[in-house]
Amino acid sequence: MPTSVRLVAAAVIGVLAVGLLYLNLPGRNDVGGPSPTINPLLNTATWTAFTSPRYGFSAKYPASFAAVPSELAWRMPNASGNMFDGFHDDGAVKWLNGISTLLPVGASRDDWYDEYRRDLVEDEVAWEPESCFTPREDWSSTTVDGLAADLRMSCAGLEAFVFVADRVYMFGAYAYDGVTPPTLEPGVSDELRDLFELWLTTITLDPTSALYPTPVPTPGST
Repeated sequence: MPTSVRLVAAAVIGVLAVGLLYLNLPGRNDVGGPSPTINPLLNTATWTAFTSPRYGFSAKYPASFAAVPSELAWRMPNASGNMFDGFHDDGAVKWLNGISTLLPVGASRDDWYDEYRRDLVEDEVAWEPESCFTPREDWSSTTVDGLAADLRMSCAGLEAFVFVADRVYMFGAYAYDGVTPPTLEPGVSDELRDLFELWLTTITLDPTSALYPTPVPTPGST
C-alpha cells in the first residue's frame, strides 16, 4: 500500500477513535443535555380559577398562593390593602392584585393617572416615594384580555392599567419581605416579571358584572 494511502487511513481511524471516545463521555448519552428546570410557580396548568365578586374580572393564580377577596370597594383617590382582590404566597412576600373602578364622568385617561399619582406620592399618607413613580413617557405597554394596557414599573412591583368603556382596571404584582430596606429606584426581579406576565394572560374582563359603584339614590326617593 502506498505510504500516502496509509497516512490517510491512519488519520481517518484517529478521527473516528476520538469521536467514539467523546460520545462515550459521562452524560453524552442524554441527547440534547439535561432538561431545563421549570419553575413550578410558573406552571399555569396547576393554577386555580378565581372570579372577582366585586370588580368584573376573572383570572387564575398559582396553586401555592392564597386568595384574599376584597372587603371594601375601591374609592379613588383613597386605596388600601383590603380594597384589592389579592393573591399571595406562603410568606405573603409576593402579591398579585386586581381592582377596578368607574372613570369619573368627564375625566380623561390623563386626568385619572394624575389623580392616581397624587394619591400615591403626594397625600399625607404617601404609598411610595416620588422616585418610584416613573414618568408616563417611561411606561411601556402590554395586553390584558386582548386589550392594550399601560404598564408601570415601581420600586416594588409592576402595574397594568386597562380602560374599558367607563371603567379602569388595575392589575399589579409586588414583592417585599418587610425586612429588606426598600429600594428607591424602579425595578423588579425577572421571576416577578415572568409571574406577572403569565398572570395577565389568564385574566378575562367582564365590566358588566362589576358591582361597584352602586348608584347613589336620588334624595327623597324610596
